[in-house]
Amino acid sequence: MELINEGYLQGLEINLFPESELVSLFNRKVKSLINNQSNIIEFGCGCGNNIRMLVEYGYNNISGFDISERAIDIAKTMINNKYNNTNVNLFSSDFNKLELDKKYDLIIDRACITHVKDIKFEKVANCLETNGILLSCCFFEKSKTYIPRPEMYDTVNYFTDFKEEIEKYFNITYIEKCYKNLNGEKDINYVNFIAVKK
Repeated sequence: MELINEGYLQGLEINLFPESELVSLFNRKVKSLINNQSNIIEFGCGCGNNIRMLVEYGYNNISGFDISERAIDIAKTMINNKYNNTNVNLFSSDFNKLELDKKYDLIIDRACITHVKDIKFEKVANCLETNGILLSCCFFEKSKTYIPRPEMYDTVNYFTDFKEEIEKYFNITYIEKCYKNLNGEKDINYVNFIAVKK
């Protein structure tokens, strides 16, 4: 945890733009399924890149959390400086200690689930309204092109390992595999998927 905070302090974990594949999938497959009053939460929101995108799109009920207090401080500063938006609720929490006071229509997850030790998809499902949507980007399987940094993350969960567990609580409606090339060899690096709570 301290190393993650340190990474934010040094500017190593700060991105200025939302994750492009996630934004593309949101625009193509999810945007038409929700409205400006939908309750949206981002798991592992970091410095709030995707949160800022949602504000720009005009969504009014946005929350986000990250394990890093430093990342949340950066996100709050960036959002308040640019938008002065009071409808954004950002807070620091470990997923396994997460307690929410409402259910959401959409969860955006950009690799938070990948790094939660002993992830429980029943808990993820319980964060959503019936027919709520999970939009997630996670590692597909052990990859040649991505080697997790053990000093930053002690857990890496792979889609191929937890797919059956997800399907107990969700209907997976869309899967998009993302490839990287390593020395000319194609490798599935991560997967974006959409799942609807049963």
